Amino acid sequence: MPKNLKLNKPLLLKAVAWLKEHPTQCNMGNWFSSRNALDELPGGCGTAACLAGAICCVALANKPSVLSKQQDDGKLDTENRGRRLAGLTMGQANSLFFVANWPDKYTRMYQRGKDEERLSIIAAAVGARVRYFLRTGK
Repeated sequence: MPKNLKLNKPLLLKAVAWLKEHPTQCNMGNWFSSRNALDELPGGCGTAACLAGAICCVALANKPSVLSKQQDDGKLDTENRGRRLAGLTMGQANSLFFVANWPDKYTRMYQRGKDEERLSIIAAAVGARVRYFLRTGK
């Protein structure tokens, strides 16, 4: 891991807790979206987020102007901002932020469930994936 990055385990766990607490706002298919993982309107503030988006929301909850200033070519650079806030390398971020890069066990968990219960299962899958990463580094 580069010297300037230090894994921010508490922030990763806070983001997981936020997704678990707000499963209708979970969508690993988009950094931020007006639709959740079931292509429905999300609850809460009306915005769904992936793990990187949840990291940004949790870390910058009291500093929305900081979040809005983190732009890349006019677009919010959620992936890199979330990666830096969590202290992840590019490889680590890729293994956490993209469901296609998850171990099969967690991908299957993410894809399981139906209707209302599915959102809770999706949020739980994100949490299980992060905890596995924190235990194993993979």
